[in-house]
Amino acid sequence: MAKLMVVDDSPDIVKLYSMILEKRGYEVISAESGEEALRMLESGEMPDLILLDITMPGINGWEVCKYIKRNKKTKDITVIMLAVNPEADGIKKSFEYAKADGHIDKLRSADIVDVVGNALGEEIGGEHEIF
Repeated sequence: MAKLMVVDDSPDIVKLYSMILEKRGYEVISAESGEEALRMLESGEMPDLILLDITMPGINGWEVCKYIKRNKKTKDITVIMLAVNPEADGIKKSFEYAKADGHIDKLRSADIVDVVGNALGEEIGGEHEIF
């Protein structure tokens, strides 16, 4: 199964997404800041996909994504941006400026399995139990 990284400054979101994705068989690592995520990547952690919050203190999600997509070692990692309000949080900026691969409304945790599976090219069938 794929290795995923969840990056969000909300420990509750990190815990929720990790629980949902681990239940589906994914290996999940996490970071609670953009800086921590970049340190992990620079130390050799190479997930297949990153779920990345846009609005974080310090280095925001756009800057982290921009770094990932410009770095030779990390540019092929799929990045899905997490936004509370996709339109207000600037999803267009996520694609044009940061070169993100997709986005999800982070308050709709039920969609996370489908979004991750589709981004990784996996067959997703039927209804999913979240808990």
